[in-house]
Amino acid sequence: QSIDFLRRRDPTKPFFLMMSYHRPHPPLDPPAYYLEHYRHKALPPIPVGDWAAETLPRRGFDSPVPSSPAEIDLARRAYFAQISHIDYQLNRMFMALFEAGVLDNTLIVFTADHGEMLYDHNLVAKALPFDGSARLPFILRLPQTGDWQATQNEVQKEVHQVVELRDLLPTFCEAAGAPIPTHVDGKSILPLCRGESTGWRAYLHGEHTGDPASANQWLTDGHEKYVWFPQTGRQLLFNLDEDPTELHDMTASSPNRVQHWRARLVEELTGREEGFVQNGELVVGRPQSPTLADVGRYAAR
Repeated sequence: QSIDFLRRRDPTKPFFLMMSYHRPHPPLDPPAYYLEHYRHKALPPIPVGDWAAETLPRRGFDSPVPSSPAEIDLARRAYFAQISHIDYQLNRMFMALFEAGVLDNTLIVFTADHGEMLYDHNLVAKALPFDGSARLPFILRLPQTGDWQATQNEVQKEVHQVVELRDLLPTFCEAAGAPIPTHVDGKSILPLCRGESTGWRAYLHGEHTGDPASANQWLTDGHEKYVWFPQTGRQLLFNLDEDPTELHDMTASSPNRVQHWRARLVEELTGREEGFVQNGELVVGRPQSPTLADVGRYAAR
């Protein structure tokens, strides 16, 4: 459908095209050709942290969780096969852009809404603060023509600041020469691509409250990550530079870093309607809802 849109569009006008694939995602049902490609490949070991539970959850969001070694192995291969299938579809689209003569005059962004734990730390699915769930691919291919061509030598190949999906709209606006709305929370990533990091966010605050039992609040600057579970008070700290798969919880060995991040989380949550903070301290066990009663008030902050 996307290729058909590209062929039918008015070639005298700019275009915006959003392609949204449901895979990789349960059900893990890749075409047989791609699954066969992974059937005999050696897979990387599953990381399991020293903080992780010893057993898998019995159910995901809507189905039982495969739990035998053979089922887990097949599920991982099927997930990787789905990714390869999507890779092939993206290549079809890039070829269509090339054939239409617009590949080098198009800003391409590849990202996702969430990851998949895929048995890392004996966890599955999404809505979790760990990198398998929360860290996303975020790839930009800048145009190669006009004013863009003059800046190619200045472009950073890899950006190490933390970015998020809210940065997409401002990025698209700047790329199109349109004003960035003043009320949006995100920022254009293009200055980072040019090596300009002044004024960028120091860290990212993430949260998920859909399921009170696994509700989480977390902060990361890309080098460290602090996690707080508001229903139990449990906290985790990871050094992502030295421990990118989050194997070792550092809360006991790095109390000063825990206090540093905890103070930042207090600042983020102060004034929230759930009452997460009282007298400057995080409060455990506060009732939570998937939605806030007064979203506008918090947006104004």
